[in-house]
Amino acid sequence: MQAHPVSRLGEADAAQWVADAPIEERIVSYADKRATQRVVSLDQRFDRWRKRHPEFREGLDRAFSVAQRLEAQLCETIGVAPTAVERLRWVDDALERAQANGHLPEPASDVSAA
Repeated sequence: MQAHPVSRLGEADAAQWVADAPIEERIVSYADKRATQRVVSLDQRFDRWRKRHPEFREGLDRAFSVAQRLEAQLCETIGVAPTAVERLRWVDDALERAQANGHLPEPASDVSAA
């Protein structure tokens, strides 16, 4: 999905994409911006990217602004506050079972990865 990477939110037409893209694409894009090995805030996720990739600071700042609009729009649509977005309890067990059965690789040791 082309809309998934953070760089998509830094493109010139990103604000229009947030308004017009299929809801499924917007949800996946938003989830990607909030998830590492755990759910983090947009601030935390973008701060991590800015530290790891200072050469892309300007683009990340543009993308962050669009990501905030995406978050506000999606959370309003589904009736949940951004601070209430969390990983469901059953996810960790499901991931462990999938890894034990060889369906997923072991988690990366670097949880700060973008």
